[in-house]
Amino acid sequence: MITKKGMELSIQFFVLLILALVIFGYSISFIYELFSQASKLESMAFDQLDKQVELITCGTQQVCLGTARKTITRGSFKIFTVRVLNSRNEQSDFSMVVEDSGIRPEGAGFLYFKPNSRDFTLGAGEIKTVGIGVEVPATAVSGNYVLNVKVTSDNLQYGGLPAYKINVIVP
Repeated sequence: MITKKGMELSIQFFVLLILALVIFGYSISFIYELFSQASKLESMAFDQLDKQVELITCGTQQVCLGTARKTITRGSFKIFTVRVLNSRNEQSDFSMVVEDSGIRPEGAGFLYFKPNSRDFTLGAGEIKTVGIGVEVPATAVSGNYVLNVKVTSDNLQYGGLPAYKINVIVP
């Protein structure tokens, strides 16, 4: 025969078992959430590190390419950054033009890039980082492609070079 005490023990056992399973489930979801947040933080840390390295390498240069050379596979897209520093003591208008330099493998077509040109105004000492998207067509020939980036202010060359070179390597 089942006594009242025996029934209470079995009910308590089932209640404890259910509580243990619920706590275990919450623990698993908490650990999963913790690890997913850690990977987000890691990717954010690398992005911030890249920006800091760009600031360090550019220093006080008027015009600076964040990365001048990248390998882009066929059918892929990458972004290059150009940082412009207004070293004048007044607000100035700037123009940035991206052109194909003509340096590319023999028989190769053109790369796609946006924007072709961009106009902006910077206050004294202000910095602007401009992105240039470059896409390699799926039919591109392997080799080295070069784009020219020209920055002008008041229709005069700005920065130390007449044109800054972006090298795209297609494997």
